[in-house]
This record gives sequence, structure tokens and C-alpha cells, in this order.
Amino acid sequence: MEEHELVEVNASLGGPILRDRLFFFGFARYTDSSSTHYSPGRGEQWGTPAVAFLDLPLDRQVRNALQTQSMYRENGNVSR
Repeated sequence: MEEHELVEVNASLGGPILRDRLFFFGFARYTDSSSTHYSPGRGEQWGTPAVAFLDLPLDRQVRNALQTQSMYRENGNVSR
């Protein structure tokens, strides 16, 4: 017999800061999963580490032909 558990949370937010010139978008994701395997006389548990992901781009339209983007990105394991 096996049991599986998955927890996943996603959130996003975005919009213009300056109309037609500066735009912000943020995205965050958290995933945690684990499994337990039961066999006669013992139970074994294993899982993947919890993972958090954060992405924060900032787009800027300088002129009609020139657009720039700044990005902050973090992806890593979360200690439990």
C-alpha cells in the first residue's frame, strides 16, 4: 500500500506602474510532496524537498522600438 501527498501553492500579481511605459509582474510557487510505502512489518517514508520559486520581472518601454527588462529570480529548496 502507498500513500502520496502533494501540496502546491501558486500566486501571481501584475499590472502597469506607468501606463504604456512600466509594467510589473510577480509569480511565486511552492511545491511539497511526500510518499509513504507500507510493506509487511515496516513502513518507509520518502519525499522530495519542498521547493520555492520566485520570479519578479520589470518591463520598461523606453521608446516604441526599445524595451528593457529587469529580472529577479530565486529557485531553491526549503528546509522543513
